[in-house]
Amino acid sequence: MSRVVLVELFVQADDTLAFVLRADRETPRLERVSIGGDALLGWTKELRARVTEAGAGDGRLRDLQAPFQPLLDAVEQDTDPDDVVCFVPHGPLHLVPFHALEVSGGPLVRRNPVVYAPSASVLASIAVRDPGGERRGAIVVGDTRGDLPYARDEAGVVARILAVNAIPGQEATRTRLIEAMAASKDLRILHLACHGSFNMEDALASGILTAVADDADEAAVLSAQDLLDVGMTADLVALSACDSGIGERRPGDEMVGLTRALLVAGARTVLASLWKVNDLSTSLLMRAFYEGWVRDRLPKAEALRRAQCHVMDLTAAELRATDEARLSTVASRDFGGASSATPAADPLDPTTRIFAAPRHWAGFTLVGDWR
Repeated sequence: MSRVVLVELFVQADDTLAFVLRADRETPRLERVSIGGDALLGWTKELRARVTEAGAGDGRLRDLQAPFQPLLDAVEQDTDPDDVVCFVPHGPLHLVPFHALEVSGGPLVRRNPVVYAPSASVLASIAVRDPGGERRGAIVVGDTRGDLPYARDEAGVVARILAVNAIPGQEATRTRLIEAMAASKDLRILHLACHGSFNMEDALASGILTAVADDADEAAVLSAQDLLDVGMTADLVALSACDSGIGERRPGDEMVGLTRALLVAGARTVLASLWKVNDLSTSLLMRAFYEGWVRDRLPKAEALRRAQCHVMDLTAAELRATDEARLSTVASRDFGGASSATPAADPLDPTTRIFAAPRHWAGFTLVGDWR
């Protein structure tokens, strides 16, 4: 079994403390990051803007990660390739994709599987939960609003891998989903490929947009509060939806949102997005993830690592061999393989890495149990 190295962060007014913990060391390694407070918040916003907009190979992420370079160097020194790196962020760092920052000349996720946790205590409580290895139940839903065709395809692919029938998007009302979760006694996986929403005024009202019921009085959002109320004991909840991982910072540094609500409700692991994700690249990533985890029996963190590397390395020729219509969609709507500072590369060039930009593969984070 791979070693797990814990990296716990604590933001202060003028700097950030990083504690690197390993089971074979009595005391943690302490690294001090020379940025904190409001300056760190500004850095986080700039990094998120860069990681969601930058093209492949332009080096801007590498330049921007300079304040955290001492920590990244420490992670490289204190881990071997393939060790699991578990980040416990603090404050605005909950929104940073550390797995996309460079280590050893490439994104950290190329070198190590990466997982996140809201706190070390939450991680410890998750570790002793029933992994549900004997459970086979799965609920899969895609495209509840009829405007995400690749999410609909994604749900079909995931359902086939899991040998279940996906709930048709137009039938996936809030009431039906709550009833399905309550009725399932062996639920292992809940996969929701639809739009997400974040409520700044009430984070527990954030959720997944469901199909609109005939009854106009029914809310069309499966909220974090709903998931808490029904009780969630699944091994994995995959929120393949826009902004599903974003939480609101509360006093005491509680990140309240879908991800934390699911963990509190009893889920072992949550796979969620940090920003608005592309439905095509997401469908390819999710297919690769489930093939690795379910078919090849990889640990979840390793399955996500391989899926993210697969997406970032996918060429136009490989995508064309799978589905040329999808390549045309990328070319016309959302091609992001070239730097915004250079002329756009021809998306039909067979060597073009269509989804090399971090916004296509780095948006998803695994939170909780990595196994």
